[in-house]
Amino acid sequence: EEWITLENHLIANGYNYDGSTNGNKIAKAMASTTGWISSTEPGAVGNNQSLNNSSGFNAFPEGERFGGLFANEGNNAIFWSSTELTNGRAMSVVLDYNFGSIGSYLAFRRNGLSVRFVRD
Repeated sequence: EEWITLENHLIANGYNYDGSTNGNKIAKAMASTTGWISSTEPGAVGNNQSLNNSSGFNAFPEGERFGGLFANEGNNAIFWSSTELTNGRAMSVVLDYNFGSIGSYLAFRRNGLSVRFVRD
């Protein structure tokens, strides 16, 4: 629920990379200004990284851990949500260097992903 609230707040308050208030184009506003693989895709997190992080969220592209290995550093930032699903999976939120939107991702609970705490 907190992820949806954050997403809706950022969109409604003009944090989309194009300044609009409709559609999910908020990844740049949430991404750190360094560490991402470069991209030429307009509005992508990896494109002109100095324009990232206008929201102050500062998602850093740590990638993930699975099977005992670390992978995708610089490619993405993936955060757990509290939504558990069946078959040992849970929902997560992903920012990818080559996209301007945030997405959802079904991750195995045994994987290692980033965590962001929300103060109640």
